[in-house]
Amino acid sequence: MAVWPVAHFTTGATWMNDPNGMIHRDGVWHLYLQHNPHGRDWGSIGWGHATSSDLLTWTWRGHALPATPDEMSFSGCVVADPLDTAGLATPADGPRGPLVAVFTSHHEPGSPRAGTETQSLAVSHDEGATFTRIADNPVLDLGKQDSRDPKVRWDAAARRWLMALAEPLERRIAFWTSPDLRTWTWLSAFGPHGSVEGAWECPDLVHVPVAGTDERAWVLLVNVDRGGPQGGGSATQYVVGDFDGTTFRARHDDVRWLDHGHDHYAAVTFTDAPDGRVVALAWAGSWLYARDLLDEPWGATMTLARDLELVPSAEGGPVLRSTPVLPAATPPGLVVHRARAARGDARTFVLHAAQDPGTALHLEVAGGRLVVDRSRCAPRAVPATLHRAAVDLPDRDVDLLVVADAGIVEVFVDDGRLTLTEQVARGALLDTFVDHGCPPRT
Repeated sequence: MAVWPVAHFTTGATWMNDPNGMIHRDGVWHLYLQHNPHGRDWGSIGWGHATSSDLLTWTWRGHALPATPDEMSFSGCVVADPLDTAGLATPADGPRGPLVAVFTSHHEPGSPRAGTETQSLAVSHDEGATFTRIADNPVLDLGKQDSRDPKVRWDAAARRWLMALAEPLERRIAFWTSPDLRTWTWLSAFGPHGSVEGAWECPDLVHVPVAGTDERAWVLLVNVDRGGPQGGGSATQYVVGDFDGTTFRARHDDVRWLDHGHDHYAAVTFTDAPDGRVVALAWAGSWLYARDLLDEPWGATMTLARDLELVPSAEGGPVLRSTPVLPAATPPGLVVHRARAARGDARTFVLHAAQDPGTALHLEVAGGRLVVDRSRCAPRAVPATLHRAAVDLPDRDVDLLVVADAGIVEVFVDDGRLTLTEQVARGALLDTFVDHGCPPRT
């Protein structure tokens, strides 16, 4: 019998993957996502919609931007347009203006643009419940098979829109600008850089706070469908850099991962998050085996929402710290454990099911590495070669925060400087945490 997640969003028996279009408006967090309302497998992709007041308890709102016979609605973003730059406002929108979705039209066989991806607009006059495509689509047509996932932000100083757009096969992120969301001018491109084995998707250029200061720095999130740190699967890399309004330049050459687990992809941030927060959400899945989990009660969940900020690193330069959004009081079904591993420890932590101790997740600390082993609790369709995730630890004492919900475990190490997300068996309620200690050090 399946145990359902209590703090991780899922659509249940219908297919879901990337979060997109996320925005905060009037105290409500809007989550849109790639969704097939008709079945358990990928196909007929449009935008599902859910809302939350706390990023933990989600209410399903239905399908906001469905596919049409000619095109699927691939990933994109939602922006508020209070200045009515796009000319789409109606009197009913009031002074805040409409919500506008900027998204990728994936043109199906038989359509006039079959085999290509273009960028389109859709407008909502009902606070994001439904979006209607505009008649003038597409607003950007490069005539390419792969060109997708626009993420748009308003540049208030220059009074213009900025778009980051993935060119997946070139391993590039192109930057575009527009005064009205309709007419776009190319600025520059970034890439290849870092991980280049897989296609680049779902970019997000964000101005991230630097912890302990009033400063911010630019970070570019780039999701790769292959080539991640564990088994070459899907993952999110990030690049700390400088952006002068036209060109993004990296400050480092190494690959930096937002999450080191098997199941973290398509991470993007909420537009208009309050109080200067940068809040990210990701699909807790992997393209290596997502379509092999169709017999499970649900295919995947989203991760917990995570606040992002830059913190110093002994390894060189600032790194992103991820702080999960957790409830003030832990509800039944959600397990939150904290532990600490001293420098040089050889220690094993075990998270197991009280009713079935043989169903367990092992966290092994030894030799300066952390290994998360799900071999005794992985979903049946996950290959044995993808049961263990390893990451190097810093040369100091580190804390561990382990969050387990039905079907998913998220591990935050060193105050969130390292994270690992792993899917586990849907029926596994991993509710008991045991510290097996460590031998005396010599």
